[in-house]
Amino acid sequence: MEIKPHRRLFMFYSTVIFLVLLIFLYIPSILMLVFGFIQKNKVLLNVGIWILIFTLILHVIGVIWARYYVNSMVLIIDDEKVASRRGVIFKTEDIAHYDKIQLVSVRRGLIERMLGLATLEINTAAVGLPGGEVKIKGLELSKAYEIRDIILEKIGKLSEEKRQDVLLRIYNELKEIRKLLEELASKS
Repeated sequence: MEIKPHRRLFMFYSTVIFLVLLIFLYIPSILMLVFGFIQKNKVLLNVGIWILIFTLILHVIGVIWARYYVNSMVLIIDDEKVASRRGVIFKTEDIAHYDKIQLVSVRRGLIERMLGLATLEINTAAVGLPGGEVKIKGLELSKAYEIRDIILEKIGKLSEEKRQDVLLRIYNELKEIRKLLEELASKS
C-alpha cells in the first residue's frame, strides 16, 4: 500500500516560499522601484526591476520544486516493513521493519492543526533519533490514525479502542464464569 500526502501540504510549502520571498525580496524591490520613480533615479529603477525579475524567477522555481517534492513523498506499507521515500534532487528512503518498531505516533504542530494535517512518525529501538526514523508529513488526520492502526495491527499491538473492546469482552466472559461458579456452588 502506498500513501501520499494531502495536497494542502503543497499549498503550505507554496505559502512559505511566497512569504519568505515577500519579506526579503518582493517588498525591497517594490520599494526600490517606488523610490527610483519618485527620485527619478534610473540606477535604483534598474536594480529594482532586476531584483523583481530575479524574485519572480525564484518564486516560480520554488513553487515547481514544492510540487515535485510533495509528489515525491510516499509511505509504503508492505508485509515486512514500512518505508518512506522523499526527495527531488537528493532521494531519501527510511525503512523500519515490523519486528523493530517500538512506537507509532501521530504528531500535529500548530500549522498542521490549522491545515487539518498530521505527521505519522515511526520509532524503532535501533536509533535514538528525535522525531522518528520513518515519517511522512501532510496526512489528513483521520488517514494518519487509520495508518497508525494498520501498522499497530501488523506489529501485534492494539489501538486503544480495540484494546478497550478486548478488555470488555474479557470482563464479560469473567462475569459469566463467576455466575456459573456461583450456580455450581449453590447446587452443592
